Amino acid sequence: MVELIVIVAIIGFMSVVVLSGQSQGLSERRLILEVRRLAQDLRKAQNFTISSTTYNCGVLGTKVVPFGIILDMDQLDSYLLAADCDWDKVYDATSDPVVSSFAFSHSRISNLNPKNAANDLEVFFFPP
Repeated sequence: MVELIVIVAIIGFMSVVVLSGQSQGLSERRLILEVRRLAQDLRKAQNFTISSTTYNCGVLGTKVVPFGIILDMDQLDSYLLAADCDWDKVYDATSDPVVSSFAFSHSRISNLNPKNAANDLEVFFFPP
């Protein structure tokens, strides 16, 4: 009987060790998925630009425009795919439409070092 209790205790201890390691692995896998999705969306913006995708820019009409990703320190849990309709290499909410908005499911941006005063990190791709 004592041996059976010792074996059950050992199995219980091993289960706790394995399950605690799995929860840490799960958060790492979620972070990897978020990073891959961001990289995929950067590639999507690049492909839109390279393939000369047109976008309806409202008053400016439908034309080939640069596309890019905007990471904003004021919105740490999401990012935007936008069209740069005025070709000024800067995202302007009044003239540059948002094509899509993406939310991070299990993570958030913790630090950006932008060059502009708007506190954004913008990556635009321009047509050849």
